[in-house]
Amino acid sequence: MSTKKHIVIGCGVCGLTTALHLFRAHSSISTNMTLLSHHQPQEPSDDISKIIRIDYPNLRRMKEAAYAKEVWETDQCFRQFYQPVGRVVAYGEEDVETLYRIDGARLQLGMQKRERLDHQTIAKIIGPANLPPGLTFVWNDDDSLVEWKGCMQAMQDLVKRHCEEDDGSKMLELQALKLLHEGGRVCAVVLPNEEQIQATDAEVIVAAGPWITELLEKSGIAQPPASRSPVATGLFAFTLQLNEEQTLFFKGKPAFSHIGYAEFLPPTKSDGIAKITCISPFTNTESSSSLSYPRDFSGSSLAIDTMLKMKRWAQKFLPGLGGAKIISIRSYWDGMTQTQTPLISRHPQYRNLSIVGGGSYNRAKDLPVLGEEVVKMLADEPLHPSYGWHPSDDLSNQDQPRLLARGDFGDLEREAEKNPEVQAWRLKRASRIEHDYLEEI
Repeated sequence: MSTKKHIVIGCGVCGLTTALHLFRAHSSISTNMTLLSHHQPQEPSDDISKIIRIDYPNLRRMKEAAYAKEVWETDQCFRQFYQPVGRVVAYGEEDVETLYRIDGARLQLGMQKRERLDHQTIAKIIGPANLPPGLTFVWNDDDSLVEWKGCMQAMQDLVKRHCEEDDGSKMLELQALKLLHEGGRVCAVVLPNEEQIQATDAEVIVAAGPWITELLEKSGIAQPPASRSPVATGLFAFTLQLNEEQTLFFKGKPAFSHIGYAEFLPPTKSDGIAKITCISPFTNTESSSSLSYPRDFSGSSLAIDTMLKMKRWAQKFLPGLGGAKIISIRSYWDGMTQTQTPLISRHPQYRNLSIVGGGSYNRAKDLPVLGEEVVKMLADEPLHPSYGWHPSDDLSNQDQPRLLARGDFGDLEREAEKNPEVQAWRLKRASRIEHDYLEEI
């Protein structure tokens, strides 16, 4: 029996989908795969819920998303976590052109333009709200939520079963510290305590999300071109505990997205846990480095400042959340490419090294299918040029431009520290008896 040896670094979306499709592609031979899984709380795959949608202004991307959505709906492995609840989307004046392009792409695919909503209809769907003027609201009836934590656990369990059934394959809870290389090949992966995994005869696939560029830097390996580099980009999300009445009210309710500002995802389980994410991304370029580094900033002044802004947003757009408790702040990071298209490519200087990353916060929905592209790349089959190492001259088809960083953490943190509201919150927090929550909406 012939053997294909693979080392996959990272077990987030890109790593797991790669592993699943490699096992499927090589089902008749031993895959001999080593997966390195090093859980960190900042990883975007460590989440409670995700949105599944197909709307993009880029026609090709819409086709990809529609294909992924079909698998979510039909594959029992994924369908059990899939909840077709719909979504209300608000576009500001600066984003309404994106809606027009989405409508155009939908028409080209034989679908209807998105239904516009008036305030009365919105109130019937998600409850009465004090909605400001200048926003266009649409109803995405075919958008869905995924109970993400359960889904990712099931995917990890599935990959572990494949490892147990495949001679020589294993999943290790270890961090890859750096890659050793010689003669145009990666020859070893360095683990903690100076242990090494020999890699000269293996395909090494780096799928470490926002830590990709940091690992390459530590390894002395050239970075991708600037427009294709998965730049570590941070967001803050806020976990809500709804009361019993709110849990019943929001059960089965749609998600709500305010493009470029915030989104609310109702509970996907009966525990009343929901979340609000602030769409105000940032980088973290420490010292004079040109790279951005993912770090846990959940206790920062910027996080508190953002939490207070999200509280005001929820009070205006979703008054039904009044009294809900913000019980935690999450500091999430993902790799962002300039076009928000993942990098799925061999490294041009190392024959056995491939980079799979740049999920850009919008590729979780591709968990069931993205690994197909990785398998094709490893087989030297052609992929769409947008996945490649070399940059496209046309950056006009950005999938999610609002997720490009708007500032750097250091500058934003200094501004947040000056905010009297943040200072008052810290004083109040220090002087009162500790609650089991951070803030009440």
